[in-house]
Amino acid sequence: MTRLFVLLFFLPRILIAGDTVQIAFIPQGGFFQDELQVTLSFPAGSNKIYYTLDGSIPSKASKRYSEPIQIKKTTVIRAIAYSDDGRTKTQTNTYLFGRSFTLPVVSIATDPDNFFGYERGIYAKGCCADTVPPYYGANFWKGWERPINIEYFEPDGKQAINQQAGARIFGGFSKGLPMKSLSIFARKKYGKKHFKHQLFKEKPDIKKYKSFILRNSGGDFNNTHFRDALITQLTRPTELPIQAYQPTVVFINGNYWGIHNAREKLNEHYFKFNFGADEDSIDLMKHRNDIQLGTRDKYKELKTFITEHDLSQNAHIYELNKKMNIDNYIDHHIIQVYADNGDAGGNIRYWRPQRENGRWNWVLFDTDLGMGIGSRKAYKTNTLKEMTEMSDEKWPNPAWSTFIIRNLLENDSIKQVYILRFLNHLNTIYSEKSVCAKIDSLHQLLSEEMVYHKKRWGGRITTWNKNVERLKMFARNRPHFIREHMQEVFDLGDTINIEVTKPSAGAKNLWFNNIQVDDTLSGVYFKKTPLLVEVEVEPGFQHLGWKGSTSTRLRTTIYPESDLLIEPRLKKSDTSEYWEKVVFSEIRFCEDNDRPSGDWVELRNTSQQNIILDNWKIATSKNTKKREISTTTISPSGFLVLAKDSAAFCELMPEVNRENVVSCKRMKLKKSGFHLFLFDGEGALVDSIRVDPTNAECKTISLIEPTHNDHTTASWEYLPVSTPNSINTTEKIKKAKAEENEKQKRRTTLITTILIILGVSLLILHRLRKKSRSVL
Repeated sequence: MTRLFVLLFFLPRILIAGDTVQIAFIPQGGFFQDELQVTLSFPAGSNKIYYTLDGSIPSKASKRYSEPIQIKKTTVIRAIAYSDDGRTKTQTNTYLFGRSFTLPVVSIATDPDNFFGYERGIYAKGCCADTVPPYYGANFWKGWERPINIEYFEPDGKQAINQQAGARIFGGFSKGLPMKSLSIFARKKYGKKHFKHQLFKEKPDIKKYKSFILRNSGGDFNNTHFRDALITQLTRPTELPIQAYQPTVVFINGNYWGIHNAREKLNEHYFKFNFGADEDSIDLMKHRNDIQLGTRDKYKELKTFITEHDLSQNAHIYELNKKMNIDNYIDHHIIQVYADNGDAGGNIRYWRPQRENGRWNWVLFDTDLGMGIGSRKAYKTNTLKEMTEMSDEKWPNPAWSTFIIRNLLENDSIKQVYILRFLNHLNTIYSEKSVCAKIDSLHQLLSEEMVYHKKRWGGRITTWNKNVERLKMFARNRPHFIREHMQEVFDLGDTINIEVTKPSAGAKNLWFNNIQVDDTLSGVYFKKTPLLVEVEVEPGFQHLGWKGSTSTRLRTTIYPESDLLIEPRLKKSDTSEYWEKVVFSEIRFCEDNDRPSGDWVELRNTSQQNIILDNWKIATSKNTKKREISTTTISPSGFLVLAKDSAAFCELMPEVNRENVVSCKRMKLKKSGFHLFLFDGEGALVDSIRVDPTNAECKTISLIEPTHNDHTTASWEYLPVSTPNSINTTEKIKKAKAEENEKQKRRTTLITTILIILGVSLLILHRLRKKSRSVL
């Protein structure tokens, strides 16, 4: 509703502003194969149009437009028109000539002096540069921002962005390279506060940006040109914060400038758009203790806590996890070790939202010095040892950079998590197959454009292909050597081969170490490594146990001694005609000792028919004695409570209709976990659930929605208050929200219609007044 009132306030201005006359470029900028003529026109009755072709801002001193402009090569036209009412804003269109593109194209137009002028050009060395790279003192080290116009074309030629913006040189040592990285900024002073376009396909929910980077690939420039993108993209399944990637082709003032990797800029806006953080309440740190945003106070507290507490104690790990995201840190450390990132000991970024429960998270950043860029046999390097031990060296792994991981690994549980997580990643996302496939994909993505890029900046395609092959050599060999290093550092036993197979029928979902298995997953582990397996059984099937284990639980841990094949053993079971019509919907277990009503279970009739429970039974195991349920009827969409003592239950819950409560003698649910089975009068299975409580406290759990598959814990939630004989809390909230949303939708439609009518009326009135003034 607030947005509608804002729209009501600004609509007249928007409509009038939209009526502002602009220069018409015919055709608009884009991709063209043949020579063309560009016509400029100004509908306000003036022919005073001036334009430039070198990127500079046009003025009355520029060439005056008198006839169509002949275009024979890639050209940037910038134009301005003068009338009795003043002048228009500078408008820019780029005509890319003679070829097609497989990547998006970015065209930057700016006064040449802004980029290349000796005194003020941000690309120039200027007066005071050192004589050796990275040329400290040069103009590109001064942080200057210069105005530009930027156009962004999709590969099909569609112009997605055309607006004025600001540009700065970005990076560290890479500023000294001939092709430099650029930070691009949308600011109100340039016209628009955002770039309204989905720049990165991998993040479809983010459709506008305050800034982004056009990166030269840093230390990987003139090597593979996608190394950092590869390493960061490999981690996407881990949910590590990364900067999205989109390679682009850049032109500056119509001149080809090569492949620049568009990346998200790591600033307050990144955390707002990616994590919903308040951009004014963020702590962002870099390197050892440097502030980029906010303060370092909470980071000091984190280090002090680690210093003053023995992390071998699980209680201290529990408290530490409130201050930092340990899972995130482990994933961040693992990829740095895997990639043998030579810059991981200092060039890091970590952040937290400034709130009471805000935790430190590490962002994967700048990995150009990884995966063998400095050595053909870098895959043999024992980076695990280097990044987990105390060292007096200043670089690349000083003592401060290993401080956290050294202390974390003092805890046996964390060490086991680290080892297992690393092994899982080596068998999946960092496996030879996965990494080589990603390398091939990126190689293919850049291969066509790289021919032009090499022609612009030097080098041979054959050399580029060799550099890419060197990446693949690292990917093929690294897992084997990492496992050897783990054996050495953690004193582990021999390796074994594990294969996990999902049956062709009966298993809805299968997880191995929390990794979803769709068909078969195989990998290399160490003897006695704890392997967690879990199966979600399809309705109509029964779980008998596991190949490779004596356990019959749906979720179990296996400690293998040798090569092992793991597969859930399932068989088709006879299910009742009432399957999914009568379901467990709420359960109270481990009842307080002072409440004699005992444990109780709520059933729900999800159908629209009366269902008679005649000789129905409930049990905590298919093979144990079944408890008979008193004959009764559940009405359509109705409920029935099965209580250990129905009289005591009704006394405790007087609001519950006594007719909907029956006794089920000697029903006791184990607080450590239990199965529940419901059988109809024919002995056929009606419903089942496995409950694994998160702790030993008394709990009430409820089915989140009656349409959910209620056979797994994930479909249930813990309730602070029991709601027997009624729809559950979440369902109530969703129902109320749905009703309110429908009302709001009707109100919005009505108000929008009124606003449109009002806006159109104001526009007509504005034009009539303008016309009357011109007649007078």
